[in-house]
Formats: sequence, C-alpha cells, structure tokens
Amino acid sequence: MPRKKLIAFTVVALVAVVALAGVARALRSSAPAPALDRALRHAVVRYDVALRPVRPAQLYGKAMTAKRCLVVMRSFERGVEAAATGDAAQYADSYRFLRGFLADEARVAHYRGPDVFPTAWSGRIAYWRLLERSEDRVVVRAAVYPTRTTARWEPGAARLTDVREHEYTRAPILDYTLLREGATWKVAARSLWRQGEADMYFDGGELVEVRP
Repeated sequence: MPRKKLIAFTVVALVAVVALAGVARALRSSAPAPALDRALRHAVVRYDVALRPVRPAQLYGKAMTAKRCLVVMRSFERGVEAAATGDAAQYADSYRFLRGFLADEARVAHYRGPDVFPTAWSGRIAYWRLLERSEDRVVVRAAVYPTRTTARWEPGAARLTDVREHEYTRAPILDYTLLREGATWKVAARSLWRQGEADMYFDGGELVEVRP
C-alpha cells in the first residue's frame, strides 16, 4: 500500500475509533429514554418480587405439607427464571427462600390469625441511580420498598376477605446488573452497595449505614 494511502487509512481508522469511544461515553453518561427507564425499573422490581414466594391460589386454605411446599417452590422457580438470567437465576434453586416463605406465613398467622396469610408482594423503587450503560447492559444502584398483601381465607365462601397491604420503608441498596434478552431486560447479578464495612440501606427516604 502506498505511504499516502496508508496514512489516510490510519487517520480514518483513528477518527472512527475516537467517534465510537465518544458515542460509548455519551451513552454511559446520558439518561435513558423514559421507556427504557420504565423497563429497567420494572425489571428490578419484578426480580425483587420474584424472590418473595407466596402460595399459589390452589393452596389457599390448605395446610402446608411437603408436597405442597414443592408446589410453592416450582412456582417460585418459574418466577425467578422469568425475571433473571445468568448468576441471578441461580436463586431459583435455593431452598432458603422456602424457609423464608414458611417463616413469613407463621409470622402473619401469629399476629393476624390462623386463616390469614400473605397472598402477594409488590414493590416500588425508592432509590435509583444509573451507574453504567451500554446497548445491551445496564448497571443501576437501587432500593425497592416491598409491599406485602395479606388476606383471610373464608372456607365457607371459598374467597379472600380482610385484604390488607403493608409497605416496608426500609430496604438494602443493591447494585443490579441488567442484560437485554430480546425485548426484555433481566437481572443478571446483584450485590450490596457497601461503604467500607457498612451495608447501605434506604430507610424512610434517607441513606443509612448498617454495620454487621
């Protein structure tokens, strides 16, 4: 290749690299479009809720046996796998969430009566910060305030009554890595945001350090 053409090719290549780097920096630092922001927030809340199993409707009013616990776990696994990918999906195989489910049911029954149990979880973003962003990968720092819905099962009428919701306004702040799979964003990993030896929480709208 003649020297002048080689120089021209090199200059064009350098310009292209600089331009692509500028686009990448702009993408990392720019706020996502409203539709993308909603999708990311929905993905984080969906994953957080998926990690809080409740009994499916066919088990309302029934004592929890080992066989029925397996039904809960299968429902839990499907929920986690729908909301997660990569390392985050491994929680679908964790029976510690079943222990949490049973403890939560016992706690609700103790305070509200034997026929009352959690029927659903929902959540809302209380703290949100964009950390990294590329076309198919986003890292955010977020806290989700969960809301637990409980209800009383009326066996004679075969329906739920006395439905109540309670929001918990204290939650850990986590770094979520989200990946795009087709048109859907899923959580691929999450970790606690730590400042030194302290875990960071969002409590009543304020940042709080919690030390182990």
